[in-house]
Amino acid sequence: MNPDKVFVAFDVETTGLSPSYDRIVELGGVKFQDGKVLEIFNELVDPEIPMPPEVSKINGITPGMLVGKPKIAEILPQFLKFIDGAVLVAHNAEFDVSFVNWAMKRMGLGLLTNDVVDTLRMSQAALPGRKNYKLQEIAPDVGVVALDAHRACDDSRVCMEVFHVCLDKLNPGRQAFFF
Repeated sequence: MNPDKVFVAFDVETTGLSPSYDRIVELGGVKFQDGKVLEIFNELVDPEIPMPPEVSKINGITPGMLVGKPKIAEILPQFLKFIDGAVLVAHNAEFDVSFVNWAMKRMGLGLLTNDVVDTLRMSQAALPGRKNYKLQEIAPDVGVVALDAHRACDDSRVCMEVFHVCLDKLNPGRQAFFF
């Protein structure tokens, strides 16, 4: 792996599953280079729509936690600066990228242009034969401890660690330069 390459493992927590309707309530990211954490991004976001109780039960983010938080129009430019020039790493990346792209679209911005690595796909290649490839199921099996599951910042950290485990399995000694 190119030691000069910067990566950002990131995660979004949302009000639901539809990027065209639902909204981001938390953006988290861990910027890393050559295996070292450089910076962390973690922001709760006022979604400007109701937070469904069934979603709060999953991610632990309550409507009260979002009161007075900045709106996505304030947070997204900060996040885009944070990820500028980095390779993005996410588990089931299509979901997270689609929510960021829809938020950008609503703000009249373009789409993400970063290269993206999906640890869901990586784990399917590195850990074949599993019945379940959810991040929270893979993590303990490869020695990664989730401290605050379904919260964006910790899920980003877990994703980064799973990325390194899968990369080691797919590229022992990291002799090949994929990135």
